[in-house]
Amino acid sequence: MEPIIQSAAKTENSRSRYSFASLCLGIVSILPVFGILFSILAMIFGFLGLNEVKRENKTGKGLAIVGIILSIVFGLANAGVVYYSVRLGNSTLDEYKQTPEYQQKIQQTQETVVSALVGVIERYKIDVGTYPASIEDLKKTDSLKNRPNLDKSIRYTRASNGKGYTLIYTGLDGLFGTKDDIRIEK
Repeated sequence: MEPIIQSAAKTENSRSRYSFASLCLGIVSILPVFGILFSILAMIFGFLGLNEVKRENKTGKGLAIVGIILSIVFGLANAGVVYYSVRLGNSTLDEYKQTPEYQQKIQQTQETVVSALVGVIERYKIDVGTYPASIEDLKKTDSLKNRPNLDKSIRYTRASNGKGYTLIYTGLDGLFGTKDDIRIEK
């Protein structure tokens, strides 16, 4: 009979599982990035553990408090690391956009787009017998049906005799009439 009495006493004054989980999650919250999630969980379990210790007369108040403290410290540290990593990444990207290599790649991409548009215009002429009257005629072709912003970056004008055209594509700045525009006249 004595072991049963000891078992009952142990259950009555046992350690809070929430408090223990809070401590473990608080320690694990030191991990970069994922630590933010673990910090939140550690704090939740810490407060559940404190409530359980008070309500059910269990041990583990210290574990819950340490878990909460660790979750706050490591959670703030992780949030700071994520914040400054994003800021550093954005400034690095902005610096890269100013490099000649980036400018050259953008220029090549734009030239490819213009070349493709010239191909669409020439194909239109082959199919219809004349150059398109406007950009709207081009937008009806299968090649350009899903290009709603085409008007913002392209100006197209057919020659008055219908035998040529002028195509202007905005450059990197997205503005017409600047030095980075690509102009094709045929």
